[in-house]
Amino acid sequence: MPPRRQPPLFPPPQDLALHSSTPSPSDTPTQVPPPPPPHVPPPQPPPVHELDPATIALATLLTSQLRDVIPDMMNRISSQNGNDTGNSSGEGNGNTRHHQDYSYKNFVRCNPPSFGGSEGAVGLIQWIEKMETTLEISNCPEQYKVKYAAGSFHKRALTWWNAQVHTRGRDEALSMPWDDFKAILRAEFCPRNELKKVETELLNLVMIGAGHLAYTTRFHELASLAPDIVPTLEKRIERYIGGLPACMQDFILAAHPTTLEMAVTLSSTMTDVMVAFGALKKEAESTEERHPTKKQKVAKNFATTTTTKQAVPTQPQLIHQSYSGTAPFCNMCNYHHQPDTGCRRCTYCGKMGHWAKFCKSQEIQELKRNNSVQTNDNNLSVAI
Repeated sequence: MPPRRQPPLFPPPQDLALHSSTPSPSDTPTQVPPPPPPHVPPPQPPPVHELDPATIALATLLTSQLRDVIPDMMNRISSQNGNDTGNSSGEGNGNTRHHQDYSYKNFVRCNPPSFGGSEGAVGLIQWIEKMETTLEISNCPEQYKVKYAAGSFHKRALTWWNAQVHTRGRDEALSMPWDDFKAILRAEFCPRNELKKVETELLNLVMIGAGHLAYTTRFHELASLAPDIVPTLEKRIERYIGGLPACMQDFILAAHPTTLEMAVTLSSTMTDVMVAFGALKKEAESTEERHPTKKQKVAKNFATTTTTKQAVPTQPQLIHQSYSGTAPFCNMCNYHHQPDTGCRRCTYCGKMGHWAKFCKSQEIQELKRNNSVQTNDNNLSVAI
């Protein structure tokens, strides 16, 4: 008899049997392939419409007209924007402002200086500086500078400018650059003999007393007229310090000024110090010693001539009153009389306004006195 099989102690769990790690062929899902994309036809080109010749000609005409009009419109728009920007900011220049808006009236409102040609070299330099300031303040365009500046000429300068316009031509003369205009002005009104005098004065210029301001002002004027004497900054500083008093030169040179303004400031301070210590006299005192006033001259002459001259009786001063009559004024004799009356002319002195019998000249009075004395002598001799 075969042996009997023993039953397992623990039956296998059902969950493990159900969830086995080895799937069966029937449990794996089948993958379905995606459907093919729908068929899209390729894009077709738009249909071409043929234009008739009239339409083509009209389109060509409009295109040419727009090509001519659009640049003009853009220029107007940009100009208008430039004017608006200049007006809103309160200022404008040649790029943002219409030159047509600037006129000679705007220039005259700034009171430009006049020039006659007889002011000399220093007067010309001062006129150029004032005129450049006026042109800058009035925002004068570059092409109007020479034209408006020449409008302030008179007398000799005006005659010279008219000759330049006649020789060069009006358009060429008025369109001249400002620097060339100043060059011909210097050549005409600063001749070589005048420049030679300026150069000599600049080389011999010195400060008198405590007149620092007068010395500095004159030095700047002469240096601008004779730039060849002081061509560099070092030469200009050296010439300026050389004209200062000897008691100040060592102090200024020891400071090694690098600019002319620094030398001017140091010399001004040293002048005040020297005046305070009595090394330099004030400008007013030195001027009085060099140029005595008329009152001082009269007092000196009176003091020296009091013992030799007698006092001359003074005549009462005549007070001229304005005419209050009704006779009209005569342009011939410069007196008032009726039109039917001739001009009164003295036959003794030849002056207008009185007759000979009313002449009050000194010679006539002496003649009358002599005649009266002679008449009295004759009467006396007859009586005797």
